Formats: sequence, structure tokens, C-alpha cells
Amino acid sequence: MKKNRKPESFISKTFYPGGPEELRKFILSEMKYPELCLEKGIEGVVQMQLDVDNKGNTSNIKIKSGVHELIDAEAMRIASLLKFAKTHNRGVRITFHETLNIQFSITEYKIRHAEVKITHPTGIRVVYSTTPAVASDKPAESPKPQEQVYNISIKLND
Repeated sequence: MKKNRKPESFISKTFYPGGPEELRKFILSEMKYPELCLEKGIEGVVQMQLDVDNKGNTSNIKIKSGVHELIDAEAMRIASLLKFAKTHNRGVRITFHETLNIQFSITEYKIRHAEVKITHPTGIRVVYSTTPAVASDKPAESPKPQEQVYNISIKLND
């Protein structure tokens, strides 16, 4: 009979449920690019330091390397919404210090949040906007790995 191996570390590190790809999708779905930065073409990577407690909550968010004050504020807002997996380290409450990089790319943002405005001959203005679909609890039927799924919302304005 073989003995069970001990874990390599006493402490199990926190992680984002679904891994880095799900973290990226969440960040992109929550991102609201500041209008001023869109107009001026400001983009870049915001590097942050944040703490993650044993319940998966983020706190003590600090900008290590910023781009613009509006973009930095948006990055901090997104980081505060993150919810990591809970850790169970044998009853010991541990706070992890993580580094998070959020890329603000105007091209990618416009692709993911496209808007088309059409004025109907009757005078009704229709706005078609696309937003990335939020993952549901049910797995997709059989999506292709590179396939992007979007929700399309239509607003009718008087």
C-alpha cells in the first residue's frame, strides 16, 4: 500500500475561478473605457498591487504603474469587483499579495462594445450595440475555441 504524498506547500494559493482566460473575460466585460481617453487615444497597461483575503475578496488596491488618472481609476474599480476562490489553509487566515495587469486597448474595446446607429425612414433611431456574452452556469453546447459570443441589445429612441 502506497503512502499518500504530502502537499508540496502548507499554503494553498488563491486563484481566479476558471483561470487566467476567465479573468480576462471578466475584466473585458466590466471595462468602461473613459470617454476622454477614447477621444485622445490613450491606452496602455495598468499594473496594480492588491490583497486577496481567504474569502477571495480584494482590498488595499494600489497602482504600481499607471497610464492616465481616469484609466487608473477604472482599473481600480474593476479590481475591486474581482472575486477570487476561497482558500482553506487549515484554519489559518492568509492574505495574498497579488500583482494584476489590466490592458486598456481602444481597438479591442471598440470591437467588444461596438455600436451602430441607424435612423429609420419613419424617424425612429435604432441603436445596435454588442457586448460580450457573460458566461452562464450551463456549459455551451459545443463552442469552437476561437469563437466569440456576443449579446446584441437594440434600443429604440423616440
